[in-house]
Amino acid sequence: MRLKFLEYLKSKRGAMGIGTLIIFIAMVLVAAVAASVLINTSGFLQQKASSTGKQSTEQVASGLFCSGVSGHIFTFDGNYYDLDRMIMYISPNAGSAPIDLKEAKLFLTYDGKSVILKYGGTIPATAGCDNLFELTNTGEVNITSSDYTSITLVDDGTNNKYIIITTSDHKIMALLKEFDGKNVNINANNTLTDSSASLNIVSYNGTEMVVNITTNVASSGTASSTSLDWAYISSDSATWGGTDDKQFLVVPLQDNDKSVVNNAVINKGDLVAILINTEAAFSSGIPERKEITGKLQPEFGAPAVIDIVTPAAYTSEVINLQ
Repeated sequence: MRLKFLEYLKSKRGAMGIGTLIIFIAMVLVAAVAASVLINTSGFLQQKASSTGKQSTEQVASGLFCSGVSGHIFTFDGNYYDLDRMIMYISPNAGSAPIDLKEAKLFLTYDGKSVILKYGGTIPATAGCDNLFELTNTGEVNITSSDYTSITLVDDGTNNKYIIITTSDHKIMALLKEFDGKNVNINANNTLTDSSASLNIVSYNGTEMVVNITTNVASSGTASSTSLDWAYISSDSATWGGTDDKQFLVVPLQDNDKSVVNNAVINKGDLVAILINTEAAFSSGIPERKEITGKLQPEFGAPAVIDIVTPAAYTSEVINLQ
C-alpha cells in the first residue's frame, strides 16, 4: 500500500512542479502590477507635492510692495492749497508670481471715509518723464445742474462767447483741473458745440472754483439761453485724464518685457506708478496733518500698504509722503 502511494506521488511530481511555477509566475505578476501602481502613485504624488509646494511658495512670496508715495499740492495765484493727487510706486515682491493689475483693487481711507478704486487704464512712460504729475491722457467730464452753482454763457460783443462755470463740488473741481490751460471739446445744452475751445481756471479759494471756457462760436443765436443746464467737456490731452472717483491709472516706469504696457501684468524687475485722484475720490482736498491709509490688493498675494500723514505745512507743489 505504501509503495503504491509513493508511486502515485512520483507520477504527480511533474504536475506539482508546473503548479508551483504557475503560482510563482502569478506572484511575480502581482508584484509587478503592485510595483507599477506604487511607482505611478509615488510619481503622481511627487508631482502633486511639487506643484502644491510651488503654489504655496508663490502664495506666500507673491504680492506687491510700495517703495514710495508722492503727493501733488494744488497751487493758484502763488498759494498752496490742499493735496489733490497722489502717486504710489509699486513693484512685485521677491519671488512673486506675475500679478495682473487689471484685477487689483485700491482701498483708501481718509477722515472716516473709505473708497475702492479699480484699474482704469495704462499710460506708458518707460522712455522717461520729466514730471509724472503732468502726464496727459484722454479725459472727459459731464457737468449737470446738480454739480455746479451756475453755468452762464457770456457774449463779449466780438462774436466770441465765454462759458463761465462756478462750482463748489470737489469732484467737478478735480476733473476741471485736468483741463486747465488745455484746448477742449465743448458741448452745452446740445446747442453750443466747439471743438477748439480753451479752458482756464480764473478763480479758486479752496471751496469754490470759477472756470472760463473761451469758444469760437460766432453766432449770437447758438445757445438757447444765457443760463445753461449742462456742459460736456473732453480732451485727448487732459492731465491725468481718466483718474476719478472710481478708478486709478497705471504708469509703467520699468517694464523690459512690456508685460505692463501690453497687459497690465507686473512681474520680476518691473516698477509702476499708480495715479490716484484723491480729491475726486474723497470729494475733498486733503489739508495738512491728516492721515491717509490704504492698500493696493492684488487678486492673490500680499497687498502694497501705505500709511501716511500729510506734513505740517505745504511749501511746494510736489511733496514726498512716504
